[in-house]
Amino acid sequence: MSLRRSQQGLELAERLRKSGEYERAVRILARTIFRLLAAQGYEPRHVIQLSSELLSQVTLAVRSSRNKEALPPVASTSVYQESA
Repeated sequence: MSLRRSQQGLELAERLRKSGEYERAVRILARTIFRLLAAQGYEPRHVIQLSSELLSQVTLAVRSSRNKEALPPVASTSVYQESA
């Protein structure tokens, strides 16, 4: 796969993403990345390993955002309150 064709795939995916066609953009992006990796000598097992690592990173990000949402709000009262 030529670098020019890869660049065209990435540009098309970006245009689609900006126009709200996320599903199509993701498919094109995935196909372009796969072709780039294959052209660089990566085997399907390497792509599977990369996919697994990406899923792990997404899982961590989702868990982190859920944990932040689940935290109770910080109290606005001062720790050092004057006694009456």
